[in-house]
Amino acid sequence: MSIRIPKRDFLFIDESGDPGLGPSSSLSFTIGCLHVTDIGLEQFHRHYCSLGYFHTKLRELKSSRLSRLRKDQISDILKWLADHHHAALSAVTVDKELYGGPYLKPNGDIPSQPLSFRNFLNQELLKRHFINHPPASQEIEIIFDRLVSETEEVNLKRSLRSDLVLPRLEAITQCDSRFVPALQFVDAMVHIIKETLFGDPESVDGRLLDCINLFDLTNPVRSK
Repeated sequence: MSIRIPKRDFLFIDESGDPGLGPSSSLSFTIGCLHVTDIGLEQFHRHYCSLGYFHTKLRELKSSRLSRLRKDQISDILKWLADHHHAALSAVTVDKELYGGPYLKPNGDIPSQPLSFRNFLNQELLKRHFINHPPASQEIEIIFDRLVSETEEVNLKRSLRSDLVLPRLEAITQCDSRFVPALQFVDAMVHIIKETLFGDPESVDGRLLDCINLFDLTNPVRSK
């Protein structure tokens, strides 16, 4: 039997919270990624369909309205994929009230820079992730949940492609998560992380964190 060689790596990325400050802003900010090859993506979709999602109604798996049962089902699928080496999970998280790194808080005459803060955390997430989980192919595609503006997308692409530590990224795209199940799973994953670390841990099963490479960047040391 011939061994299949992965042709492409996919990293699906979503966040929980917001990168800004202010009374209406979140107290924490978490960004997570689900990394699969084209082969692993087949396994993901097989398990995704096992939820019976398409047999009920076409509704997005939005973390804010997931039942405890659905969260546990998603956790079980992600954990199975990670345990069987079909996927790799990583996340970075920040307690914004205690954060001691760049961009978030005003510094002298320099105001806070929410977009630069988000871009910085995305860079740190990918650098730390690839140390533990190098790409399996020569083509790497990054898929983000839909961003707010074209300016955000341009700035994000520039920051990632100018980082000489990161491998060459074949494509950086943004998609509407309603049509991308893998992004919906990452949305659930970062919500589970937030609830476990900063919210109500009784509302989730923390076992999923055992298979996530989780980095607390509240007081970051820049990766080399």
